[in-house]
Amino acid sequence: AGCLSCAMGAAEDPNVGCNPYKSPTFSFQCYVGKNETRCPADAGFTIACFGPAKAYNGAVAALANGGCGTCAAARTAASDAFELADCADCSKTLCNTSSAKVLVPFLAPLIAALFFL
Repeated sequence: AGCLSCAMGAAEDPNVGCNPYKSPTFSFQCYVGKNETRCPADAGFTIACFGPAKAYNGAVAALANGGCGTCAAARTAASDAFELADCADCSKTLCNTSSAKVLVPFLAPLIAALFFL
């Protein structure tokens, strides 16, 4: 009948009905390519995603795909380094999409249709 606090250092025991303290966990999502990917937050519960800046048109996969973390951290981890000016950080879940990723798939068939008219 209810949840009880366990004695200090005690393990969870369903027979006693106590629940030991568990550190809170927090995660968020960023786009990696076109996929929503779960990212673990740091100790400060900071949300950080990165992706290509609006004007970026290069081919460095680590930047073009975007991901979890900051531009600086991604650049350090990337084997094919990119310029920080080509990268954009954001601090909301699923914030690292670029309008180009959305518009290109939509515009390509439209342009093709107009071409054949």
